[in-house]
Amino acid sequence: MQQPKLPRYDAMVRREFLKRAAALGAVALAPGALAACSKDDKDVFADAGDTTTSTTAAASGTSTADGSSTTTTGGSSSGSALPDGAQVEVAFTYAAETGGQGPARNPFIAVWVETAAGDLVANLALWYNPPKGDRWINNLSAWYAADGAYYDANGTDDVESITGATRPAGTYTVVWDGLDAAGERAPQGDYVFLVESAREHGPHSLTSGALALAAAAADVALADDGELSAATATYAV
Repeated sequence: MQQPKLPRYDAMVRREFLKRAAALGAVALAPGALAACSKDDKDVFADAGDTTTSTTAAASGTSTADGSSTTTTGGSSSGSALPDGAQVEVAFTYAAETGGQGPARNPFIAVWVETAAGDLVANLALWYNPPKGDRWINNLSAWYAADGAYYDANGTDDVESITGATRPAGTYTVVWDGLDAAGERAPQGDYVFLVESAREHGPHSLTSGALALAAAAADVALADDGELSAATATYAV
């Protein structure tokens, strides 16, 4: 399948999104177990409840031991790489709102991770319908701007490795293996996980949550938004 050659938005669009995302906040969850199995993102899901593993590599709250949330104001890193085997599972539910024009089409969905400063670290999933959908992919405006800024700075990205077909309404998980878009192990520090959806004759939805990734497991809940709900990011070491 021919992969998209994406035009790029101005990076200022990305900065405006970060201002809006900072107002969402995040709710801490009790640590939970990571799913035991996963599928490659090239597999098309026939039903809900599947897991996808990213083979590459937000906004305000980070979870703490007492179940509260803290605020991060910028990127921070310990300099040490994430522990071997550490990964983050991003789970979310997509359900189309009723009352639209005709049957709801499968949404375009993007899942990705950024630094706390708003720089793209890795794309985890991009579900759309190339080549017909190429001209509509910019409806995923937050992801489109983030990926565009990364591409402008580096001249390459990892879009081809995570592109897949659209999925119907359901609950899904995507797993980040801790590698950045260049295939290097990411450093310990503060990260933001984002999920965005858009569909024809339907709303645009965007949610995000921040996690401090170091030696201890952590969880964060992402706020419900539009057709996206029950989203979480779970860090396991």
